[in-house]
Amino acid sequence: INSSAAAGQLKFLTFEPDRAGFNNVRLAFELAVVLAQAMGRTLVIPPKSTLWNMPGKDVCIPDFFEFDLRGLPVVSFESFLRQEALAGKLYDQNGKATYPPDNRTNWDGR
Repeated sequence: INSSAAAGQLKFLTFEPDRAGFNNVRLAFELAVVLAQAMGRTLVIPPKSTLWNMPGKDVCIPDFFEFDLRGLPVVSFESFLRQEALAGKLYDQNGKATYPPDNRTNWDGR
């Protein structure tokens, strides 16, 4: 999926942690922060999900970190879907606007 980021429009970097343990997720998140900062993109924080070593508890990155990211713009996954996907600003490889399944924006715990 590509964003319609033309000159002057926001560009985003999405981060989707795997179902690994906390330390692997933390390392991947740190890399996403560095990449977003280096590329001048807004970091999209993923919805809550379960880590393999914390069964039955949905967690999200802000549950573990203070969010003073030195000026790095961040947005929740839900906000990203509302302002970009539902507005028809995401395109598939054929250039056709694509939307979330059932236009759903809350993916916590999925």
